[in-house]
Amino acid sequence: VRAKARIRETGIPFRVPEKAELGERLGAVLEAIYATFAEGWSDPTGTDSRRRNLAGEGIWLGRLVASLMPDEPEALGLLALMLFAEARRSARRGPDGDFVPLAEQDIALWDDSLIDDAEALLARAAQRGIIGRYQLEAAVQSA
Repeated sequence: VRAKARIRETGIPFRVPEKAELGERLGAVLEAIYATFAEGWSDPTGTDSRRRNLAGEGIWLGRLVASLMPDEPEALGLLALMLFAEARRSARRGPDGDFVPLAEQDIALWDDSLIDDAEALLARAAQRGIIGRYQLEAAVQSA
């Protein structure tokens, strides 16, 4: 409400950015999406449904941006990174709630369809010939 009032008072135009403007804003958007996902991912016990919902919202937003900008390698890379992490969620904690290192996780608990989606996104991003932060992080996750 305060933000809307400030926008109205200062006369800041509110509009959907032109396609040419999207690229210059993309970095900040991707960082916000990743922060949302990370906040949901950081639940130490894996039981806080509100945080888990944040991770899901981050993935939803990542899918939205990737669908709006299907040729943008960093959008694809971020979505791949989040999907790789989400695919391993059920193996991330042991029965006692303790963190299980990636090398010791039960791979039978991983979500193969999310991993397949992430690998396909990462391959699409690589075809663009531009390697960025999220693609590199996703490539580490896929190894």
